[in-house]
Amino acid sequence: MTDGMRFTDFEYGQAPDEIVEWLVSEGFLRAEDCAMNIACGRGGFAGPMSRAVRILVCMDKDPAALAVAGERCAGGCKTELFEMEWNSYVPGAGYDACLVSPSYLCYSGDALLKMEKASKRSCIAVFPEVFDFRRLRKALIQSAGRPANMQEFSDPRPFEIWLENSGRAYQEKKFLATVECPTEVLREGLIASCGDKGIEPELLNSLAERFADSISHDGIARYKFEACVLAWNKG
Repeated sequence: MTDGMRFTDFEYGQAPDEIVEWLVSEGFLRAEDCAMNIACGRGGFAGPMSRAVRILVCMDKDPAALAVAGERCAGGCKTELFEMEWNSYVPGAGYDACLVSPSYLCYSGDALLKMEKASKRSCIAVFPEVFDFRRLRKALIQSAGRPANMQEFSDPRPFEIWLENSGRAYQEKKFLATVECPTEVLREGLIASCGDKGIEPELLNSLAERFADSISHDGIARYKFEACVLAWNKG
Protein backbone atom coordinates (compact mmCIF):
# COMPACT_ATOMS: atom_id res chain seq x y z
CA MET A 1 0.00 0.00 0.00
CA THR A 2 1.54 3.27 -1.07
CA ASP A 3 1.61 6.44 1.01
CA GLY A 4 -0.37 8.13 -1.75
CA MET A 5 -3.16 5.63 -1.40
CA ARG A 6 -3.17 5.84 2.39
CA PHE A 7 -3.86 9.54 2.48
CA THR A 8 -5.86 10.15 -0.68
CA ASP A 9 -9.50 9.61 0.22
CA PHE A 10 -10.66 7.33 -2.56
CA GLU A 11 -13.96 6.65 -0.73
CA TYR A 12 -15.44 10.02 0.24
CA GLY A 13 -13.41 12.75 -1.45
CA GLN A 14 -13.75 16.13 0.27
CA ALA A 15 -17.12 15.34 1.87
CA PRO A 16 -15.71 14.53 5.36
CA ASP A 17 -13.84 17.85 5.51
CA GLU A 18 -16.99 19.74 4.53
CA ILE A 19 -19.15 17.75 6.96
CA VAL A 20 -16.79 18.33 9.89
CA GLU A 21 -16.54 22.03 9.03
CA TRP A 22 -20.35 22.28 9.13
CA LEU A 23 -20.54 20.33 12.42
CA VAL A 24 -18.05 22.75 13.98
CA SER A 25 -19.92 25.80 12.68
CA GLU A 26 -23.18 24.47 14.17
CA GLY A 27 -21.59 23.58 17.51
CA PHE A 28 -21.97 19.81 17.24
CA LEU A 29 -18.18 19.46 17.46
CA ARG A 30 -16.13 21.78 19.71
CA ALA A 31 -12.43 22.34 20.19
CA GLU A 32 -12.58 21.17 23.83
CA ASP A 33 -14.44 17.92 23.01
CA CYS A 34 -13.44 14.35 23.66
CA ALA A 35 -15.22 12.72 20.70
CA MET A 36 -15.72 9.22 19.31
CA ASN A 37 -15.83 8.16 15.65
CA ILE A 38 -17.80 4.90 15.56
CA ALA A 39 -16.97 2.49 12.70
CA CYS A 40 -14.16 4.81 11.61
CA GLY A 41 -12.71 2.52 8.93
CA ARG A 42 -9.61 4.01 7.30
CA GLY A 43 -10.23 7.36 8.97
CA GLY A 44 -11.94 9.31 6.22
CA PHE A 45 -13.91 11.18 8.86
CA ALA A 46 -11.46 10.68 11.73
CA GLY A 47 -8.78 12.71 9.92
CA PRO A 48 -10.72 15.98 9.81
CA MET A 49 -12.29 15.28 13.21
CA SER A 50 -8.81 15.03 14.74
CA ARG A 51 -8.18 18.64 13.70
CA ALA A 52 -11.44 19.85 15.26
CA VAL A 53 -11.51 18.34 18.77
CA ARG A 54 -9.22 17.87 21.80
CA ILE A 55 -9.28 14.04 22.00
CA LEU A 56 -10.59 11.57 19.41
CA VAL A 57 -11.33 7.89 19.98
CA CYS A 58 -11.52 5.87 16.76
CA MET A 59 -13.52 2.63 17.03
CA ASP A 60 -13.50 -0.11 14.39
CA LYS A 61 -13.34 -3.90 14.27
CA ASP A 62 -10.59 -3.93 11.59
CA PRO A 63 -7.08 -3.44 13.04
CA ALA A 64 -5.57 -2.70 9.61
CA ALA A 65 -8.12 0.05 8.96
CA LEU A 66 -7.57 1.43 12.46
CA ALA A 67 -3.83 1.67 11.83
CA VAL A 68 -4.44 3.77 8.71
CA ALA A 69 -6.95 5.93 10.62
CA GLY A 70 -4.31 6.54 13.28
CA GLU A 71 -1.79 7.66 10.67
CA ARG A 72 -4.33 9.98 9.05
CA CYS A 73 -4.90 11.61 12.44
CA ALA A 74 -1.18 12.25 12.97
CA GLY A 75 -0.54 15.93 13.57
CA GLY A 76 -4.05 16.45 14.93
CA CYS A 77 -5.36 15.97 18.45
CA LYS A 78 -4.57 13.14 20.83
CA THR A 79 -5.99 10.04 19.14
CA GLU A 80 -6.83 6.67 20.69
CA LEU A 81 -7.51 3.55 18.61
CA PHE A 82 -10.25 1.28 19.96
CA GLU A 83 -10.57 -2.14 18.29
CA MET A 84 -14.12 -3.37 18.84
CA GLU A 85 -17.32 -4.16 16.98
CA TRP A 86 -20.05 -1.61 17.59
CA ASN A 87 -22.53 -4.40 18.34
CA SER A 88 -20.31 -5.57 21.21
CA TYR A 89 -19.71 -2.13 22.68
CA VAL A 90 -21.35 -1.31 26.02
CA PRO A 91 -21.63 2.50 26.16
CA GLY A 92 -21.17 4.88 29.03
CA ALA A 93 -21.64 8.63 28.71
CA GLY A 94 -17.95 9.39 28.42
CA TYR A 95 -17.79 11.38 25.16
CA ASP A 96 -18.90 14.90 24.37
CA ALA A 97 -19.83 13.94 20.82
CA CYS A 98 -20.19 10.71 18.84
CA LEU A 99 -20.17 10.43 15.06
CA VAL A 100 -20.99 7.26 13.19
CA SER A 101 -19.47 7.35 9.74
CA PRO A 102 -20.97 5.23 6.98
CA SER A 103 -21.81 1.85 8.49
CA TYR A 104 -25.06 -0.06 8.06
CA LEU A 105 -24.26 -1.78 11.38
CA CYS A 106 -25.20 1.35 13.31
CA TYR A 107 -28.51 2.29 11.71
CA SER A 108 -31.51 1.43 13.85
CA GLY A 109 -33.50 3.27 16.47
CA ASP A 110 -31.85 1.13 19.13
CA ALA A 111 -28.41 1.93 17.71
CA LEU A 112 -29.13 5.65 17.85
CA LEU A 113 -30.23 5.28 21.47
CA LYS A 114 -27.01 3.39 22.11
CA MET A 115 -25.01 6.23 20.56
CA GLU A 116 -26.87 8.67 22.81
CA LYS A 117 -25.81 6.61 25.83
CA ALA A 118 -22.19 7.00 24.75
CA SER A 119 -22.48 10.76 24.27
CA LYS A 120 -22.87 13.53 26.80
CA ARG A 121 -24.01 16.09 24.20
CA SER A 122 -23.94 15.61 20.42
CA CYS A 123 -24.84 12.70 18.14
CA ILE A 124 -24.11 12.63 14.41
CA ALA A 125 -25.09 9.96 11.85
CA VAL A 126 -23.85 9.96 8.25
CA PHE A 127 -26.16 8.22 5.76
CA PRO A 128 -24.58 7.52 2.33
CA GLU A 129 -26.97 8.06 -0.57
CA VAL A 130 -24.54 7.87 -3.50
CA PHE A 131 -21.42 5.84 -2.72
CA ASP A 132 -19.68 5.06 -6.00
CA PHE A 133 -16.52 3.53 -4.51
CA ARG A 134 -18.61 0.94 -2.69
CA ARG A 135 -20.59 0.29 -5.88
CA LEU A 136 -17.36 -0.29 -7.82
CA ARG A 137 -16.05 -2.58 -5.10
CA LYS A 138 -19.25 -4.65 -5.11
CA ALA A 139 -19.20 -4.97 -8.92
CA LEU A 140 -15.56 -6.07 -8.87
CA ILE A 141 -16.24 -8.78 -6.28
CA GLN A 142 -19.22 -10.05 -8.26
CA SER A 143 -17.21 -10.02 -11.50
CA ALA A 144 -14.71 -12.34 -9.80
CA GLY A 145 -17.55 -14.77 -9.05
CA ARG A 146 -17.51 -14.11 -5.32
CA PRO A 147 -20.54 -13.23 -3.18
CA ALA A 148 -20.42 -9.55 -2.31
CA ASN A 149 -22.46 -9.88 0.91
CA MET A 150 -22.82 -6.11 1.16
CA GLN A 151 -25.99 -4.82 2.75
CA GLU A 152 -27.51 -1.60 1.52
CA PHE A 153 -27.37 1.51 3.66
CA SER A 154 -30.51 2.65 5.39
CA ASP A 155 -32.77 5.41 4.12
CA PRO A 156 -32.43 8.35 6.56
CA ARG A 157 -36.13 9.20 6.47
CA PRO A 158 -37.24 6.65 9.10
CA PHE A 159 -34.62 8.08 11.44
CA GLU A 160 -35.84 11.61 10.82
CA ILE A 161 -39.29 10.37 11.85
CA TRP A 162 -37.79 8.59 14.88
CA LEU A 163 -36.07 11.80 15.98
CA GLU A 164 -39.21 13.89 15.43
CA ASN A 165 -41.50 11.43 17.23
CA SER A 166 -39.15 11.28 20.18
CA GLY A 167 -39.09 15.06 20.50
CA ARG A 168 -35.47 15.56 19.49
CA ALA A 169 -34.57 18.75 17.67
CA TYR A 170 -32.14 17.83 14.91
CA GLN A 171 -30.45 19.38 11.92
CA GLU A 172 -30.15 17.75 8.51
CA LYS A 173 -27.79 18.64 5.71
CA LYS A 174 -26.88 17.03 2.39
CA PHE A 175 -23.33 16.84 1.08
CA LEU A 176 -22.22 15.93 -2.43
CA ALA A 177 -18.59 15.37 -3.36
CA THR A 178 -17.02 14.54 -6.68
CA VAL A 179 -14.11 12.30 -5.76
CA GLU A 180 -11.04 12.90 -7.89
CA CYS A 181 -7.97 10.76 -7.37
CA PRO A 182 -5.20 9.25 -9.49
CA THR A 183 -6.34 6.12 -11.32
CA GLU A 184 -3.53 4.18 -9.65
CA VAL A 185 -4.77 5.23 -6.21
CA LEU A 186 -8.29 3.97 -6.99
CA ARG A 187 -6.87 0.72 -8.39
CA GLU A 188 -4.81 0.10 -5.24
CA GLY A 189 -7.79 1.05 -3.08
CA LEU A 190 -9.97 -1.53 -4.81
CA ILE A 191 -7.27 -4.18 -4.41
CA ALA A 192 -6.77 -3.40 -0.71
CA SER A 193 -10.51 -3.41 0.06
CA CYS A 194 -11.09 -6.73 -1.74
CA GLY A 195 -8.01 -8.52 -0.46
CA ASP A 196 -9.98 -10.69 1.97
CA LYS A 197 -12.42 -12.05 -0.65
CA GLY A 198 -10.31 -14.97 -1.82
CA ILE A 199 -9.83 -13.58 -5.33
CA GLU A 200 -6.67 -14.78 -7.07
CA PRO A 201 -4.13 -11.92 -7.06
CA GLU A 202 -3.69 -11.87 -10.85
CA LEU A 203 -7.47 -11.69 -11.41
CA LEU A 204 -7.90 -9.08 -8.68
CA ASN A 205 -5.19 -6.88 -10.21
CA SER A 206 -6.75 -7.20 -13.66
CA LEU A 207 -10.29 -6.42 -12.50
CA ALA A 208 -9.16 -3.49 -10.34
CA GLU A 209 -7.30 -2.01 -13.31
CA ARG A 210 -10.34 -2.46 -15.58
CA PHE A 211 -12.80 -0.91 -13.14
CA ALA A 212 -10.50 2.00 -12.31
CA ASP A 213 -9.81 2.70 -15.99
CA SER A 214 -13.54 2.64 -16.80
CA ILE A 215 -14.16 5.87 -14.86
CA SER A 216 -10.82 7.59 -15.55
CA HIS A 217 -9.66 10.23 -17.97
CA ASP A 218 -6.08 11.45 -18.32
CA GLY A 219 -5.02 9.40 -15.31
CA ILE A 220 -7.68 10.80 -12.95
CA ALA A 221 -10.68 8.80 -11.73
CA ARG A 222 -13.86 10.78 -11.01
CA TYR A 223 -16.92 9.50 -9.17
CA LYS A 224 -19.44 10.54 -6.51
CA PHE A 225 -20.09 10.39 -2.80
CA GLU A 226 -23.33 11.90 -1.51
CA ALA A 227 -24.53 11.75 2.09
CA CYS A 228 -27.31 12.97 4.34
CA VAL A 229 -26.09 14.00 7.80
CA LEU A 230 -28.40 14.05 10.81
CA ALA A 231 -27.04 15.81 13.91
CA TRP A 232 -28.69 16.56 17.25
CA ASN A 233 -27.92 17.48 20.82
CA LYS A 234 -29.30 15.48 23.70
CA GLY A 235 -32.03 17.27 25.63
